[in-house]
Parts: sequence; structure tokens; C-alpha cells
Amino acid sequence: MNRVVAEKFSAFSAVTVGTTPVNPFTAFSGLGQAVLSFEGSAMRYRMDGVTAHSASGHLVSAGVYLNLQGSDVIQGFSVICTNTTGTIMASIGDF
Repeated sequence: MNRVVAEKFSAFSAVTVGTTPVNPFTAFSGLGQAVLSFEGSAMRYRMDGVTAHSASGHLVSAGVYLNLQGSDVIQGFSVICTNTTGTIMASIGDF
């Protein structure tokens, strides 16, 4: 069971991800936590401000949840689908 601890989630976003990398959370400055669910396709992601590539980054399967902590990590998140399109559901907020 996944456990999420946050005082307040102030934003929700459904992000379509294709075979072109995206940095979907650059506008969320100052928010300290994001809970992501990956849906529909395997994806690769990076959290260090470097753009994800189909052969570079952490590989994650559809159905996996990821908890990002820290505004710099959230803003530095980059993702790409490995071969098709998928969706990231994201709840973003403060601790």
C-alpha cells in the first residue's frame, strides 16, 4: 500500500506524455511534494534537471506510483514514453 503524507494538495494535473520529452512541472515553484501515477505505457524519467531520453533515465512501468519531494526535484522532473503515449496523473502540494 502506498502512503502519501501531505498537508495540502493544491494542484492536480493529467499530463499526456509521448515520445518527445516533457518537463511538465516547471511552473510549480515553491511546492514541495508531488505524487505521480504512470498510466498506459512504460516511461523513462529524470529528476536532476537533465532531459529524459528513450535510452536514458529511470525506467518505470505503467501502474507505478512515484513520490517527488522538494521543489527543485519537482521542477527538474523530465519524462518520455519509450515507444507510445501514456499519461501521468499528478497531485502537487505542500508538506
